[in-house]
Amino acid sequence: RNRKCSRTSSSNNYNNNNNDNDGRQLQQQQQRRRLKPQSIMNDPPLSNLLLPNYFSDATQTGYDALVPNQTPITLSTFVRGIISGKTPTAKIGTQVILEQYPELREEIVPSPLARELFGWNTRLDDGKEYVKQWWGVDSLLGKWMEKLPSMSAYPVFIASNHRHHRQQQQQQQQQQQQQQQQQYAANDNDTSPTPDKDVHHHQPPRTDLHAEPIGNIASQLHGTRRWTLVPSKWSGLLRPTVSKHGRGYFYSDMDPLRELPERLERIRDVYEFTTRRGDVIWIPPWMWHRVDYDGGGNGKIEYKLATTTKSTKTTTTSYEELSIGASIFHFYPMQYLTNFPLFSFLIVPNLIQEVLGFNTE
Repeated sequence: RNRKCSRTSSSNNYNNNNNDNDGRQLQQQQQRRRLKPQSIMNDPPLSNLLLPNYFSDATQTGYDALVPNQTPITLSTFVRGIISGKTPTAKIGTQVILEQYPELREEIVPSPLARELFGWNTRLDDGKEYVKQWWGVDSLLGKWMEKLPSMSAYPVFIASNHRHHRQQQQQQQQQQQQQQQQQYAANDNDTSPTPDKDVHHHQPPRTDLHAEPIGNIASQLHGTRRWTLVPSKWSGLLRPTVSKHGRGYFYSDMDPLRELPERLERIRDVYEFTTRRGDVIWIPPWMWHRVDYDGGGNGKIEYKLATTTKSTKTTTTSYEELSIGASIFHFYPMQYLTNFPLFSFLIVPNLIQEVLGFNTE
């Protein structure tokens, strides 16, 4: 009996040691991560990375909300604009980061896990790389391989989801509207209409409802995002419209703040949830989805922003909640064809333009 207890005690100690080792390894992996606020602000290769465009105001509505509208900017400058309050509603969705640093793909979802859970595979892309290495990148065949589109893309999404700041803005605007109404009521000869509460003001950043031909393995790396998913079978109620500039997606041509919420009340299958750091979700091809960056983060991160003054010694500290997410966009041919055949047919002209590089976005 004593020997048995001794072996059990040794086994427990072994398990405890393994748990401690696993904990230390996990902590080391977290420290080595580069797709996090500290690295984006302080890691020179990442912080100085030039982005071709971004959304200066991700609270806009309509088609313009899905099209970047600003000139190139470095990654750290973009993030600094958010956390300083200069551009609090800006947003980026860029593939440049992972194109420059493909080793960071493992931080989105580990490859074995993506293959096992989501059927992701890179056989075609791996074949292209093999041909380029075998024949040479500068060879005719290698150049043709370079022109062929990849089956996967790896965008990173960054925006602010600091909810409390926007609540204060909304309260201030409501007070201003009440004061205006009181002024109109005090004027006996007033014929002006009652000010309309403009729900488009002081909204958090978002990506409006749209459907794409690719599968999306979406990972939350920091902060939160609130998702709204609608199955493609309800497309007839969402006023689907093909992208205007040769991009391969449909968007819902409805006011996202007034008309769309009322329409979603009529649909049974609407899924709403929030992803937090470490969460991964699967969005099948042609599944309608919308993303709101409206707060509920996983804790505040301290950012130190150096500001130059006459003494050149002043340093201010700002706190802000960021949302950082990344995705594996992958083309699943059978799901593309079978999930919603009508969309698969209608989007072909846009896909041709996008593959050939003729789109204007």
